[in-house]
Amino acid sequence: MWVYGLIIILVLEYIWAVVNHLFGFGVNVFWGLLLIGLINILADELLPKLRTVYIAVNGVFLALVVIGSLVSWQVERHENRISLVTQSDYRNNLKRTTAIAENELDAVVNDRSSGDYYIYIGTAASPDSRKLSPVIKQLAKNHEVYYFDTGAYTLKKSFRDSLEVTNLPYVTYVHNGQRTTGLNGGKTTLHELQQLAKNQK
Repeated sequence: MWVYGLIIILVLEYIWAVVNHLFGFGVNVFWGLLLIGLINILADELLPKLRTVYIAVNGVFLALVVIGSLVSWQVERHENRISLVTQSDYRNNLKRTTAIAENELDAVVNDRSSGDYYIYIGTAASPDSRKLSPVIKQLAKNHEVYYFDTGAYTLKKSFRDSLEVTNLPYVTYVHNGQRTTGLNGGKTTLHELQQLAKNQK
């Protein structure tokens, strides 16, 4: 019976690792094939008289290996696309923004005077921030964008809570002292950012 338990544990570990993207495409393929080989070696002990069932189980697991490997490959492709925007590119993309320091953030966030502008929070070390930087570059051509660099300054917990910053990058829009609900993450589009302004007016 211990063999059954071992196989089940290994299979569940494999599925968990694939779902959580713990390893790359090559590792997942190797691990999956290794488990299939182990099942083949122990086939006589596992299913000595149920060859049809064994073949079906092996086929299902092979399908899991293929699907898991494809998922890992897609994740790697996504990460590679993000990494195409270098930290140098990131800084160039933000040249039109207005950088603000830690002691200036409070004034920008809580300014009650008339005015319209975006607040962008991110850093060059964040892959998702780099991914969003071309969008911020386009946005800054026609709008005032204040940039707070979390790589240079610490974003205090009080600001994280009040702005509802859950992850980087983060963008919000301020119109006449009224702030919109911000957008978190690198998948934000230019259209979504422009909608923040339209919804606030």
